[in-house]
Amino acid sequence: MTETIECLTNEEIQEQYFKRIKAFFTQVEEWLPDELEISYPVPQRTVTDTTGTYQVGMASIYKKPEPDDFVVDIFPMGATTLLGEGILEIRGAFGEEKLIYFCRNTLPQVEYKPDMFRPIYRCVDSDGWYWLESSMSNRAVFVAREQLFDLIRMVSFYEFD
Repeated sequence: MTETIECLTNEEIQEQYFKRIKAFFTQVEEWLPDELEISYPVPQRTVTDTTGTYQVGMASIYKKPEPDDFVVDIFPMGATTLLGEGILEIRGAFGEEKLIYFCRNTLPQVEYKPDMFRPIYRCVDSDGWYWLESSMSNRAVFVAREQLFDLIRMVSFYEFD
């Protein structure tokens, strides 16, 4: 069961965020096709959020064999965010998109009819990183391999083989 973020200290929230980022970066590395590589060019990035100011690593994805052949960067933006439990930004030459970490059991609920509640976002079926497709929709898209590749295409116009 997921422990609610309100029950954790600021340091525990940050540590949980670091673990989630590390797990996501590891998963991304496994998903990448052979022509792409992930690196960690800046060992630390300073982030300030409601838990305090702390250092966290970022990742860059580039086309092999040249690290200068940049595709996207993935920046941790904070351990806390409105309605979520962490935020990342995927930034390419043509834009950026945000990923929010949602926990299924702690997602805020809205009352849509008297005494009838539902999660504020649809399609959050498990804990993980989600992309909010549109600010006009309450649909969250779980970020698996194909969704990540779609986001990379969107912000960088990179075409996968």
